[in-house]
Amino acid sequence: MSYASTYQILDSREAAEYLRVSRKTLESWRCKQCGPKFFRMNKMVRYRDRDLNEFLEQHPDNERN
Repeated sequence: MSYASTYQILDSREAAEYLRVSRKTLESWRCKQCGPKFFRMNKMVRYRDRDLNEFLEQHPDNERN
């Protein structure tokens, strides 16, 4: 059985571009705990592309603006 999964890790700038929002919006979502899942790696905020995709599926454009 293999547990390997492939995903990309993005920084805040890349995640904001991926979601088509500003970095400030992404930061605001983190503070309000209403945005996509994130984690810290060496004190830096990081996102998995699969978590961003999940967030996009759960929040249509009109709910993200």
